[in-house]
Amino acid sequence: MNIIFVCYANLCRSPLAEGIFKQLLESSEKSDSIIVRSAGIHAYEGSPPHSKSIQVAKERGIDISGYGGVQLTKEMAREAELILTLDESVKQHILSYYTNDSKKVVTLKECGGETDDLDVDDPYGLSTEAFRRCADEIEEYSIKILEKLDL
Repeated sequence: MNIIFVCYANLCRSPLAEGIFKQLLESSEKSDSIIVRSAGIHAYEGSPPHSKSIQVAKERGIDISGYGGVQLTKEMAREAELILTLDESVKQHILSYYTNDSKKVVTLKECGGETDDLDVDDPYGLSTEAFRRCADEIEEYSIKILEKLDL
C-alpha cells in the first residue's frame, strides 16, 4: 500500500505525520508492505521540516531531520492508494488539480472516523506547544486509521 500525507508546504504537519505513522507501523507485521511518504501542494523541494516539527518529533523518538520537502505531483497522486490530507482545503485542492478520485483522497481525521472538524490545525508561526498538540492529534488519528486498516 502506498500512503501519502499532504499538507500545504510539507514543512510542519505532513513530515510529522509521516514520521509518526512510520513509527506506529514499526510494530505492525505488515509494515514492509506499506510505503509512507509526505508531500505538499506548495512545497519547497528539499527544504527541511520546520525546526519545531523536528523538535517535537525528536521528543517522541522520531528523527525527521533528514526529510526534504517534496512537491506533490500528479504521478505521485496517481500511484498513491491513499492520500491523507491534513485539512479540507488541501483535500479540495488535490481533487481539483491532481486527481478526482475522491475515494482515495480524504483528510486524516475523516479517515480516522471524524465527521465534524476535519482539519489538523497548522502550527506554522505558533508555539512549540501548538506543534505538540498537532503531533498528538496526528498520532490519535493515525492509530485509528491503522486499526481501521487492520494493520
